[in-house]
Amino acid sequence: MANILQNKKAKVKLLVGILGVLILISIMGFVLAARTINFVKLDGGSSVTVEADDSISISVRVTTDGSDDDWKSTGYQIGSASIECENTGDHNSDGTYTESFNINAPVSAGTYDFKVWVYSDNGCSVGQVGPTTLANAITVSNTPPAMNSISDSPDPVLSGSQITIIATNERDDNSDTLQMVCSYSSNGLFLFS
Repeated sequence: MANILQNKKAKVKLLVGILGVLILISIMGFVLAARTINFVKLDGGSSVTVEADDSISISVRVTTDGSDDDWKSTGYQIGSASIECENTGDHNSDGTYTESFNINAPVSAGTYDFKVWVYSDNGCSVGQVGPTTLANAITVSNTPPAMNSISDSPDPVLSGSQITIIATNERDDNSDTLQMVCSYSSNGLFLFS
């Protein structure tokens, strides 16, 4: 009888010990998981349409608290490309922080998911939280320029005169403007320059 009583006491001690360890692990896990990605924005929104290799501004807001509250780097992935690491500002205490950086859009036309992770070290290797995924977030449109004006000088076009053709796309900085000068020679040939 004493043996049975001792076995029951041992089993109770074992169960209490296991329960204590499980409670400790759950509390530590709760305290250590101290970075939360609040939002990810691309050029201020949840999606962008850009041309190949255009710059895209990324903003990431993270809330940190608890014993493992460092946020020092941000990893991101466009589509199925490899994960890139951005060494963002070092945030070592509780708070809500926003970091911004620029990336380049893919060079191939298409629609891409965008994923973000945050890390507690400067090299995107320790304390990973995430990913936060924005589905169909980046659309790359390689739209060819559309002709929007033709000017000639003089009017009407005569032999030896020049026609200027300007084709532009939708960029505001005119970096995609194409200008050609066409000359009509006296022997009936068009010359482009």
